[in-house]
Amino acid sequence: MLQPQSYLQVTFARLSHNYNRLFLFCFQNSVCYISFCFYLPYLYSTFLLKMVLGNELLALLAQQQLMVMVTLFLLDSEGEATGTGGQRQLRLRRIRRQRRVHLLKFCKRMTFTLAMNIDALTQHRNGARLERPGLWWMHASTNFSPQEWKENFRMSRETFSLIVEALRGEIEKMETGLGCHSVEKRVAITIWRLATPNAYRCISQLFGVGKATAWGITHDVCRAIVRTLLPRYVKFPEGEELQRVKRGFAAIGMPQAVGAIDGTHIQIKAPKDCPHDYFNRKGFYSTIMQAVVDHKCRFTDIYIGWPGCVHDARVLVNSSVYRKGENGTLLPQERQLMSGVEVPLFIIGDAAYPLRTWLMKAYPETGRLTPRQVRFNHQLSRVRMVVERAFGLLKARWRSLSRINESKVENMTHLIAACCVLHNICQDSNQDVDMEADIHQEPIVQHPDPGLDAGPTPLQCRDALAQFLDQ
Repeated sequence: MLQPQSYLQVTFARLSHNYNRLFLFCFQNSVCYISFCFYLPYLYSTFLLKMVLGNELLALLAQQQLMVMVTLFLLDSEGEATGTGGQRQLRLRRIRRQRRVHLLKFCKRMTFTLAMNIDALTQHRNGARLERPGLWWMHASTNFSPQEWKENFRMSRETFSLIVEALRGEIEKMETGLGCHSVEKRVAITIWRLATPNAYRCISQLFGVGKATAWGITHDVCRAIVRTLLPRYVKFPEGEELQRVKRGFAAIGMPQAVGAIDGTHIQIKAPKDCPHDYFNRKGFYSTIMQAVVDHKCRFTDIYIGWPGCVHDARVLVNSSVYRKGENGTLLPQERQLMSGVEVPLFIIGDAAYPLRTWLMKAYPETGRLTPRQVRFNHQLSRVRMVVERAFGLLKARWRSLSRINESKVENMTHLIAACCVLHNICQDSNQDVDMEADIHQEPIVQHPDPGLDAGPTPLQCRDALAQFLDQ
């Protein structure tokens, strides 16, 4: 078998040898001459150009089309030269007309095929990737103003650079996709995916990468964020940090509080395994995220992955917060004397949770509450709204949480956890967020799980706290 270059040279010699005969015949047949002059220069020039550029695939395709055209013309020419006699002459004329129509249709079809596939055929063979310019990212990385950058990436350029440097060592170890992408580009792709509900098709066009590559980069960087930054930015306060949080809650009206706990539903695509378990009472598929937040709407503990149909109290009982709270290792033993009762440090929960010395909730709405109890419930609910606001900020900043289009639960978990880490980084950097009207955080209101409330000690703590706040 001839090599591509030798094959092209032989083909070009054949075409050059027959070109004169082809041109003379076209002069004698005006219809075919018109179609020939219109279509053949395009195909012939394309063939020569691609042969010069060294793209054998397109050159061979054009050569095959031209050889078919040459064969048809020469057959037509030979048919006219051998035609004699009246009946035979009419039959040959009819055949020539049919050949001309066929040739015209063939030229149109082949020209259209080349025009539609010329870009794909000019790519390298053997499975090499399609080059994409990614002009939007090139423009954004160099020309965006601070305001434009913040509107598109939900944080300032300085905060973005801080995240890039924190992840550089981890990301540089990765091999994602068929090309080498900078750390800045990989982090930008991930943040864009988390900050917008856009599909990977849109990201592919904006950043000049394939859809599969964008998907791989997003999940790899999210895993890197969870491994590297989660232990640093999402942790329960200790020491001086705990005292700062305690003073912050006291300033908004709840002494001895060091956090607020609640759960939220993250809408997801129905998982492949046991999808009915993830269908919640609100009528959509979801996974539950339980979180503890401080007075600045920062997440200090997150617990993600339980199906949407599960009760909040069950999620709590299976979490590390509950285990540490029950064995006394969650909070230090700091007590404040209130109305003759030493009240320990606690976190604030809603009616779905059990009452514990370390977990404070409002009085049950029985319709026979005293004015003091009503005021206490109002104050506790007002302070607890910090966790609802944290969920609202999280979903407003990272719009992909409006619906996660992933079918594997483990993929959903690290995407949500990465959003929480980035949320804390933005809160530390005082990055405000535009709370648009389409983001609405509906509190999870559930009936208390029976049999979980403790004995008199938590009740005494709540009564003492209510009396202290009523003074």
